[in-house]
Amino acid sequence: MEHHFVGPRYTVGIEEELMILNSSSLDLTNAIDSILGAEPPSGEIKPEFLESVLEIATAPCPDVPAVGAELVSLRGLARDRARARNLEIGAAGTHPFARWEDQRVVSDDRYRGLIRSLGFVARQELVFGMHVHVGMADPQEAVYVANALRPHIPLLIALSANSPL
Repeated sequence: MEHHFVGPRYTVGIEEELMILNSSSLDLTNAIDSILGAEPPSGEIKPEFLESVLEIATAPCPDVPAVGAELVSLRGLARDRARARNLEIGAAGTHPFARWEDQRVVSDDRYRGLIRSLGFVARQELVFGMHVHVGMADPQEAVYVANALRPHIPLLIALSANSPL
């Protein structure tokens, strides 16, 4: 199996998928293009699967305080760009009253391919995730850490259940 272990050991990075909301109704709004604008920030704010979602992603950081500070900064940047367009940003596992039928998929070959291969199942995806990436030195270390975490999976799943529903 090919692997890509590069960079320093034990880094941490975070990606968050955030809702783009109408500031008065709090409806999901297909507005990623307006938030990105003609000159999008260099990789920190990106489109996701739906036009009503944006993703922020930290760089690999040396420790949790550093990644936390970068995350706060990126959330502020996303909020400021949204508010300049009379929009808001929200974070939760899913939107409490949005309908998947009202959401548009971004014009990206990767996401269009998902629609072609998964069809209806992919179209119904209306969830917003947070991903924590931890850099490991090599494949053996990654397997060792994953095996050590296995008994804690039920607790980690419970902690990750942040749906408003």
